[in-house]
Order: sequence, then structure tokens, then C-alpha cells
Amino acid sequence: RVLVAAAIPFEKEFRLSAKDRLDFFVRGSVAIETKIGRSLASLTRQVNRYTQDARVGGVLVVSTRLRLQNLPERLNDKPVRVCVLLSSML
Repeated sequence: RVLVAAAIPFEKEFRLSAKDRLDFFVRGSVAIETKIGRSLASLTRQVNRYTQDARVGGVLVVSTRLRLQNLPERLNDKPVRVCVLLSSML
């Protein structure tokens, strides 16, 4: 919804390979991966595979898990950023 509201072109469930499918591929170069659960090691391996593809210029991981913010800032000389979304308890 955020991408649509901002009129940012993207493809959902973009297939990089038989093994890898991006949640969103923005403007043909930014991979967006959304994660709720998964280990940091597993996510690091996944993002590392994504950054090996020449079509991916960088990766944004959106998660609700603070522990996932410890991804490397660069993999395969491409930027990796993590956005952690926290909900406040009322």
C-alpha cells in the first residue's frame, strides 16, 4: 500500500531465480524483503544471494524484529538497509 500510495513502480513476488523470489522489486533495482520471523544468519544468506544478482542494486529489509537490524551494511558491494517497524502498546 505504501508503494502504491507514493506512486512508486514495483513488481510483487519478482523471481530472481528458481530459488529466490523478492517480495517487491522497486524500479528494477531495489529489492524489498519483508520479514517477521527468521534468524539473522538465514536472512544474511538470503540477502547475500540477492546482492549477487546484477539486477539488484541494493536491498531494503522491513521487519518487526529488532535482531534483524544487525545485517551487514553492504553485501557484494551493494547497500543493505533494515527498517524495523515497532508498534507501541496502548
